[in-house]
Amino acid sequence: GREKADRLIAGTQHLFADVFATYHPENLPAEVAGKSSNTQWAYREALRHIGPILMQCDLSRVFVTVGDADTLWHPHYLSALTYQGLMMSAEERVWTIWQPPVLLMRNILSVPMMTQASSHATTIFEMAGLANQKFWPAFAYSTYSVTLALASHPEVDGWDADVIAEDHHMFCKCYFAALWDSAHSALSDGQ
Repeated sequence: GREKADRLIAGTQHLFADVFATYHPENLPAEVAGKSSNTQWAYREALRHIGPILMQCDLSRVFVTVGDADTLWHPHYLSALTYQGLMMSAEERVWTIWQPPVLLMRNILSVPMMTQASSHATTIFEMAGLANQKFWPAFAYSTYSVTLALASHPEVDGWDADVIAEDHHMFCKCYFAALWDSAHSALSDGQ
């Protein structure tokens, strides 16, 4: 809870311009308890906290990263994400979801055999999806990053509070928002 948030802030505040914690109240109407509603709460609180600053920014240059509580971040993930994102055109960056490899191997030797088998299968499936995106883009899974421009796109509007798992759900919202935006632009251009 709050003690862990205080420790995380104390240990990382020197790395960021601003770090703060939000605390999602329980039992809000029309919400399902889970990562998606927690992420939506944090997203709305962040917009409330730094919204005036963001109004002066190119939202395609602001990255929002979501991870599970047990995610072990590579020390250079955020800097590599920023570099790669800023090397893209704004149009490409707005519609991109960055997915680092998710390896479910942290405690692989201490879990039951069926869990080990499931972890191996999930890791193979996720790595194959990241390695071959020519046929279909890999769905966001567990840990991913988007631009604030994408998260705040009118067709996306952040995360949904009425689902539990947000990763695949958010991917689908963003994917279909891109298709809708493309179709709408084509219609507006008279094509």
